[in-house]
Amino acid sequence: MTPLEYSDIDLIDENLSKQIKTFFDKLYDEAVNKAVFYNKYGKIEDYYKSIVGKSRTCRCCGINKVLIKFHSKRSALDHYLPRNHFPFTSINTNNLLPICDNCNSKYKLAENTIFEIIKRNSRIVSKTRKRAFFPFSKIVPFPRIDVEITLNRALSEDLEPADMNIKLKCQGYEEQIDTWDRLFGIKENYLVECCSEEMYSFYEEQYIADLNFGKTHQQYLDTLESNRLFDMNFLRIAYLKGLNNYSSNS
Repeated sequence: MTPLEYSDIDLIDENLSKQIKTFFDKLYDEAVNKAVFYNKYGKIEDYYKSIVGKSRTCRCCGINKVLIKFHSKRSALDHYLPRNHFPFTSINTNNLLPICDNCNSKYKLAENTIFEIIKRNSRIVSKTRKRAFFPFSKIVPFPRIDVEITLNRALSEDLEPADMNIKLKCQGYEEQIDTWDRLFGIKENYLVECCSEEMYSFYEEQYIADLNFGKTHQQYLDTLESNRLFDMNFLRIAYLKGLNNYSSNS
């Protein structure tokens, strides 16, 4: 089922569409902060804390950080289905997702989650329905996404994203992967992270140090794999495999 958009209501009555938008915008921006609302349904800050808990990892990119329940402030709650497109999702808690500033304010913005829209000269030339991951999905286990990185030249401190290729793999979920990348710039962000000083230091100070103490490349990967979602281990695995494959093929 496809959720109703403002553009659908415009076809019926543009004035009605404007009034509905005003209502739902005020409902989220103003009504949720009124005592008559939060005394019955709770405060938006409490909802945020209950969702984010003590996990600092952004639910959208998996590499950046969000504020957790012990902070006096909070990170953004993103309308996964943007409220400027979809009128009836403004205060739906199954549509409000803790998200890092990078994903929220730099990449996703008001991008339509389930339609890929192509414009030319500010005019829409195509609008295609696309599958997307649902952050609150109850699918167990959640589909595993693997990252594959290939290097075009040897590792150095001046490595740039153009020196690497990246693939995101999740069999049977290729369209969802494309949507995820379109919304949050996942491939770009992962390649940039692999070129960071922190990733280079990880390689030099942790990986190489462990190899010098007798741990093999595969043993190191196995250690990361045992907790692959912790501290970007899934990306470190791809990074180290890419470096090792380049060295082996050189």
